[in-house]
This record gives sequence, C-alpha cells and structure tokens, in this order.
Amino acid sequence: MKFLFLTSHPLIPNNAGNTIRTYTIMKWLRENGHIVDWITFASEKEHEIILNSKKDLNNICDKYTPIIIDRKKALKNCIKAVFTGKPFKAEFYNYKEANDIIKRELREGNYDIVSGYLYLTSQFVDFCTKETKWLDIVDSISLLYERQIPNTKNLLKKLFLIEEKRRVLKVEGHSVKNFDLITMISETDKKQISKVADTGKIVLIR
Repeated sequence: MKFLFLTSHPLIPNNAGNTIRTYTIMKWLRENGHIVDWITFASEKEHEIILNSKKDLNNICDKYTPIIIDRKKALKNCIKAVFTGKPFKAEFYNYKEANDIIKRELREGNYDIVSGYLYLTSQFVDFCTKETKWLDIVDSISLLYERQIPNTKNLLKKLFLIEEKRRVLKVEGHSVKNFDLITMISETDKKQISKVADTGKIVLIR
C-alpha cells in the first residue's frame, strides 16, 4: 500500500517523544514493504538537518517533501483566525503555498492512505477525496487546554485558552466524525472527544 504522512514538525532528529511515535510507525511500514511518502513543515535549518540525516530519512520514507515555513504569512494567518473561528495554532500552517504543495502531492501521489499527525494537520487530510483518511490525534489538545485554564492567573491568557479549547475540540470532533480512522493514546483523551462525537472508531495505540 502507499501511504502519505503529514506532520507539522520534523521527525528528524528522532530524539523526542512527539517524534518517536510517528517515526516508528513509518519505519515499520517501510520495513514491511509499503511505500511511505512524507510531507513536513520545517524551518530552513530543520530542513538541512533532515537532508544530512540520510540514514534516518531512508528508514522512514521513499519521498520527502518539505514545506519551508514562511513565518510572516503564518503569523498573518494567526491574526485572521480571530475572524475565521479556526484554532490559532492550526491557522499558523494554513497558508496558500502550503496548501498548494499538499494538494499537488495528493493529486500526483495516488495514495491509499493519508495520515495526519496531531489536530494541526487535520485541515490538510480534509483535502482527500478518495484516499482513506487517518488522523493520529495522539493527545486531545482541547483537554490539555482545559486542564491549564483553572491554574492560569493572567486573565487574557485564560480567555485565550478558553476560546482555543473550544475551537480545538470542534476540530477534534469534526475529524472523528469525518475521517476513516482516528488513533489516540488513552481512554481519558478519548472521553474528552466523546463530548462532541461518537468515539466508536477511535483506536488506542500506546
């Protein structure tokens, strides 16, 4: 089968918990005969590190496509999020050049399964029309914000967390309702999503 993985940050170097999970899945798929392509957002420096890590790169993918982050456009999108109602952090990645690259790869790649990592990439998995859509939410970020709110003293920050939590939970619920497969790590996170969607299709991968 042919897979496309979308990540909001590089998996190389593979030295943190938030990279090891997806790195390991992609490596296993390649070792078992599947074709794995990878698109990731990265800074120029991160892109150079990836290119210089040929062994790691060959371990996890057949084709690597970077989206070099344009911080000016990304930050403008964060401002637009005030009016769009989308999560601020997700809007950071949602600019035209990034969308064009992902749509091109989807059009030309003929993938069987497209996988996004974290809710930040769900907006791009949404582009799929015929591919199986898989989102690895991992942790419910809306739950993370919910836990932070009571301990936040700064009023403006607290109001931001309340609003961002609402927006993220909406995205998490949309993904569960509309994607073919959702993976997470715990029952606690799954319970959070149950506030807005049927969680029957969620699979726990620890």
